[in-house]
Amino acid sequence: MNSTICRGSWIDVVDRIIITAIDADPTEPELRFVRAGRQTLGRVRRHLIDELALRVGDAVDDATRSALADAHRLTDLRVKAIRSLSRAAASAARLAARLARGGGDAHEIESVIAELKYEGILSDEDTARRIATDALRKSPVGRAHLAALLLRRGFDETTLERVLNAVLETQDEHRDALRAAERCLRGLHALPREVAARRLTGRLARRGFSEDAIAEAVAACLGESDVDSV
Repeated sequence: MNSTICRGSWIDVVDRIIITAIDADPTEPELRFVRAGRQTLGRVRRHLIDELALRVGDAVDDATRSALADAHRLTDLRVKAIRSLSRAAASAARLAARLARGGGDAHEIESVIAELKYEGILSDEDTARRIATDALRKSPVGRAHLAALLLRRGFDETTLERVLNAVLETQDEHRDALRAAERCLRGLHALPREVAARRLTGRLARRGFSEDAIAEAVAACLGESDVDSV
């Protein structure tokens, strides 16, 4: 006959582990700690408690304990992923790379990424649009600058082309280039016009504007003769 040993809140039935508590995580209300005395069997999402039919006082067999361990790793990855996105928006590819640098398993990372996409938490197109819109709000820049920014963030060319077409649809590049030129003129007034025009052209090019928009902005700020001399 099996014997039962009680040590405080810890109940150990020979060859079995008994759940003694299922507690909410105070920092993540969606999560639950499944405990057997002082031992934490796993921190998992709330819905898994019902899926595995876990109750205080239930014995945990090997299969359930293995499922809890697997769910614990996925939950930990999910929390890291969401916290990473809250610190800096990123593409799915960039997020996966961040998690991999933290030692995450490739298959588990893929599973978490797929789950976040399904739930609408992670969307490359929405994220790229937000990054591009924020960049335009901070300073007038051209398409090439935005494309380079999105590529550095890990977005593929198909996504960035679709996003930039949508974001720039209502933008007037020539107006934005002129606004940028007016800002970039600071410190150039004391220079010879030819030098000022050359430097202004370079600054606008680094902001990603097209040649036509740059030429028009430089001409508006410094005069046609300066454009011809560049």
